[in-house]
Amino acid sequence: MAQRAIQTELLRQAATDEARLAAADAAREAGDIRRATVFYRSLAYKKPPSEQSQKAKDALAQLQEEGRKRLGEINYEITTGDVAEAFARLRQLARDFDTVPEIGGEIRSHLNKARRRDEVAAVLNEPDAKEFWTRGQEHERKGAMCCAYLTYEEAQKLAPAPSALKAKARFDELSGDAPLVKSAEQCRNLQQCHRTYRRAERLVEARPVRAAELFKEVLDKAPHDAEIHVAARKQLAALDGSF
Repeated sequence: MAQRAIQTELLRQAATDEARLAAADAAREAGDIRRATVFYRSLAYKKPPSEQSQKAKDALAQLQEEGRKRLGEINYEITTGDVAEAFARLRQLARDFDTVPEIGGEIRSHLNKARRRDEVAAVLNEPDAKEFWTRGQEHERKGAMCCAYLTYEEAQKLAPAPSALKAKARFDELSGDAPLVKSAEQCRNLQQCHRTYRRAERLVEARPVRAAELFKEVLDKAPHDAEIHVAARKQLAALDGSF
């Protein structure tokens, strides 16, 4: 909605066809493809055709060719050069050419396909995977094995990043420890209870009924001797008088 409002205001300010074409050319010259496309498209399909509408069509066709050329260059860089840098350029290209007819959709499709390629995903996912791996190792050094197990579980989802593959190997090792797995599941449940409790706290004033439902959810899932269970019970007792 915000983007549409901006486009409407741009078109209002450039009231005549001549002004819109001039604004489009200026935006294109400045490298603002999105703004240029707003003006070109507003002219290209006007009836009856005019000199400005034909120039706008020609400009859109040129942008389509430019987008395809740049897409080809970036795709080559992804396969032969710095994957992270090339993919960042591909994302920017997708944003810039998003509303250019035909090529905008082609770039988006290429972006989505490229993101799923193993060699690309391995590079893009590595920073997050490495952070998970480092965190898991730190948990192990502190003896917090449940936290380490859960951290490696998340990290392995970022395969085929190298750190994710290391995390998966360690997760598979730890999965053979039945008591640890059971304890980790209990930790996972408590973490979820804490998240639910915090959501409920934020709703106490504005939506007390929903808050009460969430506190009851905590009571159903948390062990009776857990601090979060006791806290949720107190919150419910306080809410009883507010309905």
